[in-house]
Amino acid sequence: MSSFEGFPNNFSTCQVTDSWSWVGKLTKLYTLGLENTRIKGEFLSFVANLTRLSALSLMGNNFQGEIPGSLFQLKNLEYLDLSSSNLSGFVEFDQFSKLKKLKVLRLSDNKLSLQSKPNLGATFPQLEVLELISCNLTKFPEFLKNQYELSFLDLRNNSIHGRIPKWVWNATRETLFTLHLAHNFLTGFDQNPIILPWQNLDFVDLQSNMLHGSLPIPPQSIRNYVVRDNNYSGDISRSFCNLNNLQALDLSNNSLSGMLPKCLGNSSSLEILDLHHNSFHGSIPQICPGKNSLKMVDLSYNQLQGKVPRSMANCTHLEFLSLGNNQLSDIFPSWLGALPALQYLSLRSNGFHGMIGKPATNHEFPKLCIIDLSNNGFSGEIPGIIGNLRGVHMLSLSNNTLTGLIPSSLANLAALESLDLSQNQLSGRIPGNLAELNFLAYFNVSHNHLWGPIPLGQQFGTFLEDSYVGNSGLCGKPLSKKCESSRPLPTSIFEEDEDSGFQIELDWYVVLPGIISGLIIGVISGDIWTNKKHEWFVEAAKRINRRSGRI
Repeated sequence: MSSFEGFPNNFSTCQVTDSWSWVGKLTKLYTLGLENTRIKGEFLSFVANLTRLSALSLMGNNFQGEIPGSLFQLKNLEYLDLSSSNLSGFVEFDQFSKLKKLKVLRLSDNKLSLQSKPNLGATFPQLEVLELISCNLTKFPEFLKNQYELSFLDLRNNSIHGRIPKWVWNATRETLFTLHLAHNFLTGFDQNPIILPWQNLDFVDLQSNMLHGSLPIPPQSIRNYVVRDNNYSGDISRSFCNLNNLQALDLSNNSLSGMLPKCLGNSSSLEILDLHHNSFHGSIPQICPGKNSLKMVDLSYNQLQGKVPRSMANCTHLEFLSLGNNQLSDIFPSWLGALPALQYLSLRSNGFHGMIGKPATNHEFPKLCIIDLSNNGFSGEIPGIIGNLRGVHMLSLSNNTLTGLIPSSLANLAALESLDLSQNQLSGRIPGNLAELNFLAYFNVSHNHLWGPIPLGQQFGTFLEDSYVGNSGLCGKPLSKKCESSRPLPTSIFEEDEDSGFQIELDWYVVLPGIISGLIIGVISGDIWTNKKHEWFVEAAKRINRRSGRI
């Protein structure tokens, strides 16, 4: 996003790359953008000559020292962006009172220490955008008491303690659209409002604070509501079902409990529903009963019971589904295979059970990338048909009661990077053609009933003894037990029926194709998932701001 987005665009931006001094002679210049031009040294002294400037962006440079006092003589400035420019020193907010026309102020990600005088509010310019990310703030700047036109406020990554004072929202009750207060030490709101006080708020991010008590209800205008990593408790109000504009709801990593409202997830605009790491119980609501936009659902690490709701077959936009670490009891929901966009499916650590059934069509799970069925009660053989899931990067079936042979068709999964079949009752030998999996970085078949030689070559030369322990019949490197070459093994031991009428009941983890190369499996399931959600939140915020014509 350009720093000038949202500012009147009927100007031409001057980009300078080699010499700077001549720019000071352009005294009629009213817009100057030197973003990310890697300027080093002292602040550009010639800027003081450009008295007609209405917009100045110097973000992304490498200045040394403080903001010069001459900058505050540019009386026509409406837009000022000095973020990420390595500026340091103390800055009194009253200096900006000289810039009466100022509407946009961005000072984020520098080494500044900002100070605000108690009686400053009345003389400070009426801003529309204020961005002070990572500015070493310990409290809310008091000039906010009189900011009656503010629509965008970003105070992320500071050290602001205590409660959000009432005077912050009194001034901005009708004007504020976007609020970022994440990564501070906030404990709550003055007077603990049941409904957030900003009437037209469409984006709020309060994540990673110390907020507690009942979960405040956002206004009808809200599109993105993010309060993850706090201490909110109690249940989710049914009022959340009436938020028809809501696109992203992230309440994860709190202490919320109770049953999920049956209407939750019914909104046609909702794209992200993230409630993981709470204490919700009862059944999963009938998500996607009709027209929907859901791309991500994470209900993992709760105490949910029952079955996967069949209505989720309507979630045709769904890319990520995580139901792991609950108390669900069901057979494998093979009907999810019809979802055309599904890439991440996790059912791990539940009570899923039953034999692995044959897929209903030849086009199941067309985009699935990672599979984890671990820690359930799945039985039956591993079917050869799993080799048709050509896009899979990660497959985990560990800690079940699977029997029979390891299908040689797994060698068809050319993109496979992680395969975990440990803690089952598998027998026979490890198919030699698995050595053809050139990207396989993690392999674990420990604690089964396997026997025979371990395949040689390619990636198999990198796996340690831990990958094979608990299989007394295995031999060859990296084990100390050598193989006897004089006795040939029967052909039937190495083959399996590719047409057998069985299919896996899958509990999966999914990541986009090509994204996990070289990563250890334990990192994949958490970080990639988190990063992808973050990308969606950022994109959602951009869409909202573009849609409403704001920065």
